Amino acid sequence: MILILEVPDGAGKTKLAKAINREICTYYIHNDIPPESISKVQYYAATADQLWKAYVRSNIIGDNVIIDRSFLSEIAYGRHTHTGDVVTGETRTYLKLCKDFKVGILVCLPDLKVCIANWAKRLEEELLKKEGQLREVYTSYQWMVDTYHLATYDYTKDLVDELLDGRKDLYGYLF
Repeated sequence: MILILEVPDGAGKTKLAKAINREICTYYIHNDIPPESISKVQYYAATADQLWKAYVRSNIIGDNVIIDRSFLSEIAYGRHTHTGDVVTGETRTYLKLCKDFKVGILVCLPDLKVCIANWAKRLEEELLKKEGQLREVYTSYQWMVDTYHLATYDYTKDLVDELLDGRKDLYGYLF
């Protein structure tokens, strides 16, 4: 299994990643913000390479792979962390690549109030420093969920077992 976790700050991604790791022992890849100096071509190449390596780990080595944020995070966070995202307009290409590599995509998206409360408790550790930014990022993820039919996870309501036993469709997204 290869699973990309996408999430606004405070949405419970760390809790989910730890729970999945306890259940199925995963190989974990964490992505940071791309540097401002990176070109679109470099970003595409790095993301494609990462997906290929995850595919090899999953399908040849047999590991379960969790990718902590990927290209969708750049769409949501790009304008708040540097001069703009580097993937706008290429989302469908990435989604097709994910489909081809059998990559599940899950957006952790509890209620906005839950995200804000969690974010406020960990403000020093979080990427965004202003509540207005968090609200915009949250809205971006909601738009992506609605537009591309991405699966969501709300740690206040959903069970990890639903993800692992196939009750939640992680592969039904559109591109």
